[in-house]
Amino acid sequence: MKAKIRSLLVVVGLMLLWHAIAVGFNGTIIEKRTTDQGVAYLGGGVGVEERDWMQNLEQEYNLKLIFAGVDGKYLADIAVDIQDDNGDRVLETYVDGPWLLVNLPPGSYRITAACRGSAKSRTVLITHHLRPVFFHWAV
Repeated sequence: MKAKIRSLLVVVGLMLLWHAIAVGFNGTIIEKRTTDQGVAYLGGGVGVEERDWMQNLEQEYNLKLIFAGVDGKYLADIAVDIQDDNGDRVLETYVDGPWLLVNLPPGSYRITAACRGSAKSRTVLITHHLRPVFFHWAV
């Protein structure tokens, strides 16, 4: 009887852990995505728990975009466009949180992020190591 209860508790525990991972620990479903070109990305970061969860996944990515106001407060609802050196689009997405993690092939990229009608661009060199890039707006 004790063995059955122990087994049941293990199964329930694993189910709860899987659910916590699938929903980002705070009820918001964060889905890892991949473009048709094989570029993996993950957007979100709404709330401390979700950012903690994403931070644990950073080693899988080599670009981290952070969106904030000049006052340092995080911003959300950001349109992002990433193009390679040839001007080919490798990622176009909308981020509902202040962070976007992307795994790109090493190279030079032009990143454009738009918040509330104001677009900003950066050219960045991506290697195999995580590269944080900050975008700030006066909102």
